[in-house]
Amino acid sequence: MDVHIYMGHCTPAAFRKLALTYLGIKEHVLFKCIEDLIQSPVITPAEVAQHLMKRDEPQVALQSLIEFISMKEAEMVEKNEAKNDEQEVIKEEVEKQDEKRSKILTTSAYLT
Repeated sequence: MDVHIYMGHCTPAAFRKLALTYLGIKEHVLFKCIEDLIQSPVITPAEVAQHLMKRDEPQVALQSLIEFISMKEAEMVEKNEAKNDEQEVIKEEVEKQDEKRSKILTTSAYLT
């Protein structure tokens, strides 16, 4: 049987637990920065753990996580902009089609 498990958004409390588990630290100067960054893009606990396991040195691992979160946030902004651009193009096409239909209906009205 195929089972799908929902991996929700990583909270600051979950991040602190992962940092304690993988890096063995309860507090660090970069924690506040990471907790602020974690609030905006959707990042799973698995992604956070993956970056914390890459390095043994806490400073390097936390900086790697900050870079990853920033990159993911930039990707989300890019996707949203692309989606908005696509929606604008679709809206313009619909408006063009509506104009064509109204011209056809006007022309048809004159012919009858």
